[in-house]
Amino acid sequence: MSVWPRAGFLATDDWLPALPVLLALRRRLAAIGFHTTAALPLPGNVLDLPLDVANARAFVRGRQNLFHHSALAGAYRRVLGHQNPEAVALHELLTLNRMLPRARVAELLSPRLLDELVDHGVFSEDEGIVESNIVAAVSGGRVYLADAPHLRDDPDYVYLGRSSFSPAGYLASIGWRPPRHSARAPRRMLDLGCGAGPAAVAAGAAGVEHVIGTDIVERCLRYARLNAALNGVDTTEFRYSDVLSAVEGDFDLIVSNAPCVWEELQQATFATGGADFGTALPVRMIREALGRLRPSGLMYVVMTAPIVDGDDYVVEAMRRACREHSVDVCIHPELAEYEVEQRSVLRRHKISSFIRYGVVIEFADRFSVSVGSSFDAMRYRTYGVRSRATRAAAALVRA
Repeated sequence: MSVWPRAGFLATDDWLPALPVLLALRRRLAAIGFHTTAALPLPGNVLDLPLDVANARAFVRGRQNLFHHSALAGAYRRVLGHQNPEAVALHELLTLNRMLPRARVAELLSPRLLDELVDHGVFSEDEGIVESNIVAAVSGGRVYLADAPHLRDDPDYVYLGRSSFSPAGYLASIGWRPPRHSARAPRRMLDLGCGAGPAAVAAGAAGVEHVIGTDIVERCLRYARLNAALNGVDTTEFRYSDVLSAVEGDFDLIVSNAPCVWEELQQATFATGGADFGTALPVRMIREALGRLRPSGLMYVVMTAPIVDGDDYVVEAMRRACREHSVDVCIHPELAEYEVEQRSVLRRHKISSFIRYGVVIEFADRFSVSVGSSFDAMRYRTYGVRSRATRAAAALVRA
């Protein structure tokens, strides 16, 4: 009987031998239309709660919920599964971290490719059951890999999720050029805290001449280099750096998906932004990066911050980070985080909402901070949905 590896794939820096096997996996995913699964809503919607008794009980008791077991998410996948069963089956294995029988995985990938993936530690096999040590996600026609969720207790766990693609999505929406200087093609881009590298890789694929990604977790840098090679991008460079300590020069574009989860709410040991409800590290990153942003440049930061007793921590964080510069800071709410999974923790700290933001920073005539007009509407919807879900879940449990 084999033993599941604790460290998973990429435990060492020697990932090149596995590259041909992963390229073969990528080709297979393309051949079966794996990109179609990108349209599937990921588990985690608050409306999943009333459809799953176990999640409802955990919610009412203030415990963390296992949304990936929700009935609603499964229903979505079954609909797409009628159209593309192979892609959805691999979505279960590679995105949702479900175990599958060896015979089924061999049918989907071929016995030889399966054996090679097991040999390189990409998959684990135990008594005829296969589990993936990687998660695969599709964005912009490219496939990105990172650690599977079952490895999240590892101190070097590399996360890849919805927020990972927010910087590249925003920059793609503006044509990879700062809106105020759209005629000028950006030459240099910096991805601070690059993680598995989706923003840096996407920038290189979009034609940005020189892209640097930095992180203080070596395992993140390994995944970033692997994802660049996997997607045929050779214009990116990845370095170990504490913020900008190992980076020289100025940049046209600076992005960061800041590790800004407040410590008591964190779901992986690396994902903490320090003091001030996790905003301390993003503030430091922005403050240091502004000194390297060219006058015609743009900075985009994804960060998470709470509303405590009606005070918006993101606004105060931006004032601390940018007040010494003449910049225009536009804050855009993206998603309410932890409203359900950590309800009791939020209440204990008088937090009414914990929100993920996209923050756009450009040089201007004077310092200003503005919050997107959708903020109040989004907050109202969040409270309304949370209240309805609470009542529905409580009624379900009592029944």
